[in-house]
Amino acid sequence: MKTDRRTFLGLGVSALASAGVLPLFALDDRQPWYEPEVSGDALLDQPILDGFKPTVLELKVGAKKPFEMLHISDSHLVMLGSDDFARADKKDIAYFRTRLKVFGFPKNVEMFAAALVYAKAKKLPILHTGDLLDFVSEGGLAKVRRDMAGREWIYSIGNHEYSGTAKPSPKSEWLKDARGRMEKTFPNAIPCAAKVVNGVNIVTIDNVGMSKDMFEAQFAAIKKEFAKGLPTVLAYHIPFYTPELAQHSVDVIQTTPNHWARNAVKSVADLHSGWLAACPGKGDLKINKTLVEWLPKQRNLKALLCGHKHFEFHSQFCENVTQYVCGATFNGNAYHIRFM
Repeated sequence: MKTDRRTFLGLGVSALASAGVLPLFALDDRQPWYEPEVSGDALLDQPILDGFKPTVLELKVGAKKPFEMLHISDSHLVMLGSDDFARADKKDIAYFRTRLKVFGFPKNVEMFAAALVYAKAKKLPILHTGDLLDFVSEGGLAKVRRDMAGREWIYSIGNHEYSGTAKPSPKSEWLKDARGRMEKTFPNAIPCAAKVVNGVNIVTIDNVGMSKDMFEAQFAAIKKEFAKGLPTVLAYHIPFYTPELAQHSVDVIQTTPNHWARNAVKSVADLHSGWLAACPGKGDLKINKTLVEWLPKQRNLKALLCGHKHFEFHSQFCENVTQYVCGATFNGNAYHIRFM
């Protein structure tokens, strides 16, 4: 039987000592790096999971066999490496320090770690619907590569990976190069990617603008996935407008003390693409304006999964299809989804 430190101590030090099997270091409290690796159900007792509170969902999507995933979103990791600081000016460094405060460092890092520990304990693949990084940096990407190495995960890009600082987001001529550099770290193509699990096609797309230079190719790729005829779950970052979600968004802004947008967003009419995709009568990316009309006609669309809002919410997107907004990982939120 494999005995970790907790089990070892529970057996009784004196009993083991009398049997002559007590190692010389057993009575010492050791630095974490020297501890035996914790695995299995014991991971669920680790203190890092304090404050991590996934919501369990059961989605009937027509799976050949039930399967589960952990849906997380909006981790907002604020990370820079020495190479990032080497190219940063005073404005960049000031912004970095501000963002550390905004996302309550180190809670954002701790809750991201908690999500990974939970997924490991439950043996769950991960779906992340964007804003894993608060802004793209070499330090941030290095952390993603390190923490996600060997894990089964899929990803849809967030607006903060596309445009995460006060400086301009990538121009059209930069986008192809930017996608290529980011795709070396993330597990799938940014414009559109798919993974079939037990007969269900989980399709991730970019609806934040990193692929705005290739609308025709992106939309063609999305249509190709739906044409497979499989039950399809679509995952992306910014939720599509629904009347219920729009009103709830306004309510949250108006009832949150000192919310930065309280004076700018007083009614649903004040919402725009920065808040929800395809707001009626407002401008947006061509892909969002196209999909909001096209998706309701796809009979094999079974569910929509997204993030961006930092709160949990679900509402009807179209007949028989619900859009599920995942809460923010930096707040300890997640969806533990069982697909049926």
